[in-house]
Amino acid sequence: MATLGRRAAVRTARQPANVVFPLFFPMLLLAVNAGGLRAATNLPGFPTDSFLAFALAVPFVQGALLATINANVDFARDVQTGFLNRLALTPVRALVLLVGQLGGLLSIALLQAIFYLGVGLAFGVTLESGVGGAFVLILLEAVIAFAFAALGSWAALRTGSTEAVQGLFPVFFVFLFMSSMNMPRNLIEADWFRWVATINPVSYLIEAVRSLVIEGWDWEALALGFTVIRQVAALHEHGMAHNNISPGALLFKGIAATRTVIPAMIGLVEPAMGAEAMAGDCRALASMILAWMRPNRIAALHVRVKPMFEALRTKLSAWAFDKATPAPTIDQLLALLSDALALVDFNFSVLRDSGGDLQEYALLLISLRLYHVLWPDVIEPIDSPTVASPPIADGEEDG
Repeated sequence: MATLGRRAAVRTARQPANVVFPLFFPMLLLAVNAGGLRAATNLPGFPTDSFLAFALAVPFVQGALLATINANVDFARDVQTGFLNRLALTPVRALVLLVGQLGGLLSIALLQAIFYLGVGLAFGVTLESGVGGAFVLILLEAVIAFAFAALGSWAALRTGSTEAVQGLFPVFFVFLFMSSMNMPRNLIEADWFRWVATINPVSYLIEAVRSLVIEGWDWEALALGFTVIRQVAALHEHGMAHNNISPGALLFKGIAATRTVIPAMIGLVEPAMGAEAMAGDCRALASMILAWMRPNRIAALHVRVKPMFEALRTKLSAWAFDKATPAPTIDQLLALLSDALALVDFNFSVLRDSGGDLQEYALLLISLRLYHVLWPDVIEPIDSPTVASPPIADGEEDG
């Protein structure tokens, strides 16, 4: 496979157009869009004040598309000339042949990712996910390139025609322009376009890259709070209060087989009936979630999102400690945290608008991280729930 990969990389390097065009054409389109659509950042709810940062995700996907077409044209040419058939007579496995042929694609994809990221940083884009996010971006570019390559390789093998592979380019480009490349899906006013962008898989590729650039990673406090509130809400729906909302009543059950955690607000439940007891639950929940929100994380938020989270802390503080402020209902708490999560996680926003399972998604956001924080050295299966304080208390540094 190494020999095939080296051959593919050398063949790509010998064709300057296959290197230069995927590098610079996406940058030209980025420059045009960043200049022409800058006013979109003034729209209420736009996730950043820099359209360059917002659009930087597009070259990663567009460049992978261009590099894939070039690599698969070379692959189709090998099919046409019979080179692949001769290789098939050797003991080399078919999967090795396929992956080796795409070695040039991988080298270009890595070069593209580094180039796009370098240009973005040089023009003032701040990578909210930090150094770790930069490595993930580079890895993600390679994965996206291989995803497109899978379709192109299928076309090359089925048709053995370079023209057929080149014919995929306009099809892929339509998918690119019918995605959320220039506008968040929740701000697209045309219903048909928003629907197309939502079912378009390219939208999710772009948003995966974009989230690392403008959002960062860590929203465990909100996700954990949302999960806990939903569990207490199940009691309130039956007219019963938990009556013992505290960190000591929060249990974490670790599942070693999947290295995930299921948090549950059970502990020493002292059920009580009546509106006053349920109001006490809601004040206690507001206090506990407020303690999990780290001031240093809020201080580091983007300038457009930071005031909203400061308002969130203010409201939670009033609900928790100001007796003159009416206690919130459990639905008000859920709505407040839902709005906050929708600000920082677009997938949560889409799920909420489409009626998806928000509790399962919030659990997905926190489960793996909680496991590695609570049981970093555990190898043997955990057979029973383990009581632990939430790992994201106020002021705690990142793990």
